[in-house]
Order: sequence, then C-alpha cells, then structure tokens
Amino acid sequence: MKNLTNAKNTRVLFNCETKTHQKIASYNGDLNDYYMVDYFDKYQCRWVRSPFNTLEQVAQIANSVNHRKDVEGFRVLPEKWLSQLRDNAWNEETNSYTQDVITNRTWFFGSRYEELAEHITGEKSLMNV
Repeated sequence: MKNLTNAKNTRVLFNCETKTHQKIASYNGDLNDYYMVDYFDKYQCRWVRSPFNTLEQVAQIANSVNHRKDVEGFRVLPEKWLSQLRDNAWNEETNSYTQDVITNRTWFFGSRYEELAEHITGEKSLMNV
C-alpha cells in the first residue's frame, strides 16, 4: 500500500492489489493525537512504516500483527516527539543536551517522512525554521 495525501490533509490509502482508495481520518491539528507505527515484515522482507495514526488505528495495526511470527521490531512512536529536534551531545556546562539540526523523525526514518509530516500538518519542520 502506498500513502497519498491531498491538499485538505486527508490521508488516502491506495491498495495496489484491489486498485481501491480508502480515506483515513483527517489530521485534527494536534500532534499529541498521532503516532508512527513501524515494524519489519520478514515474510515480505520489508519495513512497514505507517505515520499519523490515531490510538484506535495503532490498536488495529497491533491486533493485526500480534500473533504473526514474521513480524519483528514493532514500534510505536509519538508524532509530537518525532517532530522535535533531536537531542545531541551532552553539554557539561549547561548540564543538558544540545539540540541537533535534524528532527527525531529524520534521524529514524529519513527526510521523506519529514516532508510528508509537513504536508499533513501544514506546519514547517523545525529543521526549516
């Protein structure tokens, strides 16, 4: 399946096998309500990454892969945390981490997911500020 988006921030899934489109709930403007799910599917030998899921959608995904032996590395990460600049080196003088120039999302998943997040939320990435 390939994720597509439109200008109204409504996510649409396209299923290549059935050649159908399915609309997914729109982004409501609060990153606290969304999560990125990712895992490795050993049977299909691919990483599955599904951004901007509600808790209900995360539960559906988790239930669908729960008993599969060919799934490993199942992870759920908050979109709000993914949008933040990554903590970099520890600074002894300030007793805190310094901020990196890339987000956690880019560090884990690459720039394409950062661009997708900008499109879905309509907000500029902290990397571009």
